[in-house]
Amino acid sequence: MKKIFCLFIVLLNPLQGVAERIDNEEKILIVYNQNLQWIPGPHGFAEGSEYAMIDGDPNKPEPYTIRVRLPENYKMMPHTTSSEQRITIIQGSCEWGNLIEFGAWQTAHLRAGDYIRRQANSVAFLKTNEPFIYQVTGIGPIQMKRFRQEL
Repeated sequence: MKKIFCLFIVLLNPLQGVAERIDNEEKILIVYNQNLQWIPGPHGFAEGSEYAMIDGDPNKPEPYTIRVRLPENYKMMPHTTSSEQRITIIQGSCEWGNLIEFGAWQTAHLRAGDYIRRQANSVAFLKTNEPFIYQVTGIGPIQMKRFRQEL
């Protein structure tokens, strides 16, 4: 019981660096939200998008976690990804759409705390309603294919 209590104290300490290894064997990694380093979205993302690396590298064959920050009224056109993704909405809300058959979309209004498990090669889009942050976990390398279709 004492070990669990000590771990919670470390997790709640906001004065630590960007990431902290709890032991020498690197079994636990803590990344503090306020210290994330946001950089402009990758090529192909519209202006105003940003992302932050949490853990791993989506360009390598390894597990990764990233956060993506999008402005209000941002449109991410229909696209696929090469591997499964697990997505958690951190802040804001959006309209999310999945292609279920040619020309037929299933849409959902998503808010902070909602979760999506997205299969590889599924077609999806989103439109933000307000400033929006989501977190993506998957196994790289990830490749995205965009389609030129207006929403």
